[in-house]
Amino acid sequence: MRPLHLLFAVCCTALASAQESVPALRGSSDAGQGVFERRVMNTAVPRDTVIHDAAEVEVQPVYPEGDQALLRQMGHAPDCALSDLDEACYTTTRVLLSFVVERDGRVSQVQVEPGVCPELMAYARCAAKGLGRFTPGRKDGHAVRVRMRIPMRYELR
Repeated sequence: MRPLHLLFAVCCTALASAQESVPALRGSSDAGQGVFERRVMNTAVPRDTVIHDAAEVEVQPVYPEGDQALLRQMGHAPDCALSDLDEACYTTTRVLLSFVVERDGRVSQVQVEPGVCPELMAYARCAAKGLGRFTPGRKDGHAVRVRMRIPMRYELR
């Protein structure tokens, strides 16, 4: 019986100390909800975790030497190989590529929309991961993370 009383005393003490930082709510659930909402609303999302859409930023991310260099890199990635292409790969050569340009210009979160040709999707993902650093996008004078979406069309021979 003694350990049970001790446990009850410890729990009551913990509950009392947890409520010390909150002013007396006088039993009102509305007041309790108000305290909760003020605490939650004061928690802002850090700026560096927000991913902006390309249309939202004032200055778009830019690949070194421009869009043509980006397309060349995506089409001729030396570390990526295409092999054993399915017949469907010759009829559907479009891939929608999505990635995030980080605040320091690195490419992350590379995604390829599901398509007909898994080999081509894997090639595009590999090529995007091998891209060099971009000049990052800017919003309100600060470098920000930007989601880029690029439709790619491959010509297979």
